Amino acid sequence: ADALDELGRDREAVSSLDAALAAAPRTNELLIANLTAQLEFRRALIGRELYDVRQPAPDVALPMTFISGLAVVNMSMNGAPAVPFIVDTGAGISVVFSKYAKQSGFTARDEPAYAGAVGGNGRVPIRYGIAEKVALGEVTVDAVPMIRIDWELPNFGGIIGMPLLRQFRTTFDYPSARLRLEKSGSATSTKPVRGSTPFRFIGQGVFVEATVNGKGPFNFEIDTGAASPGVPMDDAVGAAVGLNPNAPGVRKGRGQG
Repeated sequence: ADALDELGRDREAVSSLDAALAAAPRTNELLIANLTAQLEFRRALIGRELYDVRQPAPDVALPMTFISGLAVVNMSMNGAPAVPFIVDTGAGISVVFSKYAKQSGFTARDEPAYAGAVGGNGRVPIRYGIAEKVALGEVTVDAVPMIRIDWELPNFGGIIGMPLLRQFRTTFDYPSARLRLEKSGSATSTKPVRGSTPFRFIGQGVFVEATVNGKGPFNFEIDTGAASPGVPMDDAVGAAVGLNPNAPGVRKGRGQG
């Protein structure tokens, strides 16, 4: 997904994916399928204008609700009724679930790819495609790359990923329960913000530096799609800041998804 969202580097991305596919072991059918699907989708995007934003006002504030710790706003695709979408800054591409994909007329490509999943054989089919139009309140965005995933979360249409959010100055106003989308370059979006912290993109992830117990700095990802009640950290960081992985109350987990 990271390669798909380097939007200004079409031919470099195709070349990189071509090389990766040529080097992939022929016995790794899953890797071959994923690289092939990404490559063919990327080739189809060359020369096409993506994320064409039409925003009548300088900024729009969308009501934001919270379900199991996840930020949720209503979004419409291709003129279908708006439904709840999870807003996930940790998602490298936006996602539409099967039911809403059918309702909104989302057309996916033929090449199958697979995402990791928990249970079964550990993978779930996905297919790439373009949402011709998405609407977030008064804001519409044409030609939004997405994946359709053959999976459902009840009552959700899908996931709004970082590439769509990057088209705006995006503010998660938790006290007011509003998601604010401001036009890039507008008067409000260029004003300095008190207490701001520099961040950088690594792939499509948003990372900031933070210290823990006076040690660091360490890279932490800002991920609105992580519903954990605490801040997860890996064993190396935990050891560096003096946290005992065997202390009472410590919960261990493994990467999933």
